[in-house]
Amino acid sequence: MQNNWIDGRAVPSDCAEEMVIMNPASEEPVNTIPKGCPADAEAAVQAARAAQPAWAALSPTERRNALRTVSARLQEHSEAIAKLLTEENGKPLAQARAEVQAAADIARSYAELVVHLRSGNEGAAAGDLIFQHRQPRGVAACIVPWNYPVVVGIENVVPNLAVGNTVVWKPSEKTPLSSRLLVERVFDNLSPGVINLVLGNGPGAGEPLVNATNVDVVVFVGSEKTGRRIGEICGQTLKKCILELGGKDPLIVDETVDLLAAVRLAVASTYTNTGQICTATERVYVQQRLFDEFVSALSEESEKLRLGDGLEEGTNIGPLVDHLQLEKV
Repeated sequence: MQNNWIDGRAVPSDCAEEMVIMNPASEEPVNTIPKGCPADAEAAVQAARAAQPAWAALSPTERRNALRTVSARLQEHSEAIAKLLTEENGKPLAQARAEVQAAADIARSYAELVVHLRSGNEGAAAGDLIFQHRQPRGVAACIVPWNYPVVVGIENVVPNLAVGNTVVWKPSEKTPLSSRLLVERVFDNLSPGVINLVLGNGPGAGEPLVNATNVDVVVFVGSEKTGRRIGEICGQTLKKCILELGGKDPLIVDETVDLLAAVRLAVASTYTNTGQICTATERVYVQQRLFDEFVSALSEESEKLRLGDGLEEGTNIGPLVDHLQLEKV
């Protein structure tokens, strides 16, 4: 069973119940994780709280250099992370590799931004005397979805680290293994407690993390239902809360467009990651005069795609992440 990562080391859960992580293509078990419990979340938050003053006290240049190393380590371990991501999520290995590469690029970008933070008062009038002191919020809880666990994790974790917050990362219980591997191998240059990871489901690990007194900001990417619940909890104490939730996204095809380009865009936007993307095209509105030609071309392009195990060469579309998602679709 995989353990939590708290204060720079693997820490067994206080919860004895396990969850099995399945490969959705083979339906074979990959590993197990704990269901999580409040004690796990609290231990991770306390480690982050203890590490935060020293991390915030680093100069921007020092934090930039540390995050540059994170990006380089992500590149170094990219193949192992991508393969594990495919095994737990089902997406084709080429897409998993692209996700890890994007995460490394994003980490590098935020690393460079650390030394370019500005006060926001550059436009003040001559003669004005303005004092502004930037302070980190403290401890950030980053709750990450299963469809893009690596790149969304980096998008939420690294900016918090850049500004001096420490982090408790809670990956989805559907795809926790790539995040767990990433924290141990990629962030190993950071001081213990700067980044921590708790495993488990929403009730076991997620909600206790959001409720934790010493969490100062919650960043969540996922469903509207869970987002409403997190917003409700944070609203009770006016805790800072950043939510990125689902979308419903149309593609409009009119007489002014390159029809084949529109078809290829529709195919990419609909089928990538088996359509499990918050910005995936969910419906297409086509000018009536173009309808038959568009549908014919769309069918032809779709026939070129190969369904299968994401680890097999040439697969374009892998399985949905699990049976719950299959039933929903």
